[in-house]
Amino acid sequence: MLTSVWVLNADEAWATGESGVVLRRKGGTWSVVTDQGTTLTSVWGTASDDVWFAGDFGKTLHWDGKALVELQLKEYPRLNAIAGCSRAELWAVGDRGAIYRGDGASWTQVPSGTERSLSGVVCLSPTNAWAVGEEGVTLVPLEGENRTLPSSIFFDFATGAPVFGRAATAAYFDGADGRL
Repeated sequence: MLTSVWVLNADEAWATGESGVVLRRKGGTWSVVTDQGTTLTSVWGTASDDVWFAGDFGKTLHWDGKALVELQLKEYPRLNAIAGCSRAELWAVGDRGAIYRGDGASWTQVPSGTERSLSGVVCLSPTNAWAVGEEGVTLVPLEGENRTLPSSIFFDFATGAPVFGRAATAAYFDGADGRL
């Protein structure tokens, strides 16, 4: 079963899922990049040589245009989502309030203030990143002190479904039962 898809452009897309499968679509054809065994839950990138994957047991993988490179966290939480603003501004969130900030070479744990599982993350700018989680909605500002809902983030209040977006006029989100 696939768990996440990220589309770079009409010619290239990436997908990931159970058993650690990583698929790449290039030129209209899907191919298996790896099937490394650990379930991967999320994929995000900036370019064809900068694609990130996150999953079970704190596993993060980076596609550098030639190969997948593993950057294992010191802890082993299940990571549910990964996103960023650039190659050097990355965020991963997961179970038990796990939040990690990456610079492209390493990860640093960031206190979240919650024990609830976090299921989605969005980075609007280096100083404006947010996480969402279970039991309704858990908004965790990853930078700054403001804990109110920013106008550029939308999501399902009932399910705390994963979030994705950039701006209020161009944001789309996963919802319950396939609703956007």
